[in-house]
Amino acid sequence: AISARGNSCAFAFGIDTSPQGLSNSFSSSSKTYYPPGIKAVETTANIRTRLYSLPYGDQAIYVPKVVFNFIGGFPDQCLMEDYELVALLRKRAALLDDGHGPGEALKIIP
Repeated sequence: AISARGNSCAFAFGIDTSPQGLSNSFSSSSKTYYPPGIKAVETTANIRTRLYSLPYGDQAIYVPKVVFNFIGGFPDQCLMEDYELVALLRKRAALLDDGHGPGEALKIIP
């Protein structure tokens, strides 16, 4: 199968659940805190990303400089700017789709 050419990519979302990752560095206690539902957050974020090609900024979105400049750089807004960046990448892919084969797409790196 021929797949679309990647115009950007993002890593799958992961939460460090090792004892070091879960330790509370703001407390003098050496106990680790394992928040309830932490794996559900990780799993649902990855499902959303795979189904809808909708990563958020904490998934390290990579965009080549030429593509970044083409879409006008990083959106000038204080909230959901990562969501807007992905929307701009989708618009670019739609503009470049000539209907004769695979166009551009966001690739997710597991």
